[in-house]
Amino acid sequence: MSNNSKYILWGGGLATLLLLAGSAIVGPKLISPLVIGFGGEGGNRYSTEGFETGIEFAPNMFHPESYEAYTQWKPASVFKNGVNMQTAPKGTVSRALGYAAEEYKPYHLSDTPEAYNDSTSVIKSPVAEMLVALEEDKRAAAEKQIEAKGKKIYETFCTVCHGEQGDGQGTIVKNEKYPTPGSYASKTTVTEGQMYHSITYGKNLMGGYASQVTPQERWAVIYYIKKTFMGGATAAPATATPAVAAPATTTPAKATTAVKI
Repeated sequence: MSNNSKYILWGGGLATLLLLAGSAIVGPKLISPLVIGFGGEGGNRYSTEGFETGIEFAPNMFHPESYEAYTQWKPASVFKNGVNMQTAPKGTVSRALGYAAEEYKPYHLSDTPEAYNDSTSVIKSPVAEMLVALEEDKRAAAEKQIEAKGKKIYETFCTVCHGEQGDGQGTIVKNEKYPTPGSYASKTTVTEGQMYHSITYGKNLMGGYASQVTPQERWAVIYYIKKTFMGGATAAPATATPAVAAPATTTPAKATTAVKI
């Protein structure tokens, strides 16, 4: 062992003895700040029982500097009630009801062919229900706002393949870089649930847009597509007044097979 190592060892041992002796003579309240000073903000730390003066090797591990939800180690550092997580401010709008809730609702179906088929009956657009619930003088303005939002999303993400007119003749299709997805006019049997599922996960050659288009925006663009290219907006809820049946002499429409997007 070198002389320097010996000096360090003896010095460390002597310092420890002095600290222990000092603690025994003057008490821990005076000596502990010197020890704790190496680990944080000194020996006096605030707790629910008042100020603590005990020795802690690494006080920041026990009393973190970051804010904690249900407590404050430092008195009156932020809020008077001593809790960091506060209740919502007065006038906060709930996000648990109606069309706005779609912005935060997780999508519970998985990315499987079976889930795609289930989406037809399980996933329903909240737009029609929201519009019906509105007062008549506010309904037109809300519908116009949703349609404008859907159009903007469509022009941003969809026209490159589906085309500005929804005819499947987007830019990359015309440039022969990508096969046509077909026109929306030929997909009138595709349900809103299937459309939502396809936008979320993707379908065939189409990739998913869940990371780029929010749930609320997905319903807006579906509303726009249905109304503009597929012969009508999202159907009203079952509680709405049903449409009058067509006369028996009317030529029945030909049955078509659902086309998946």
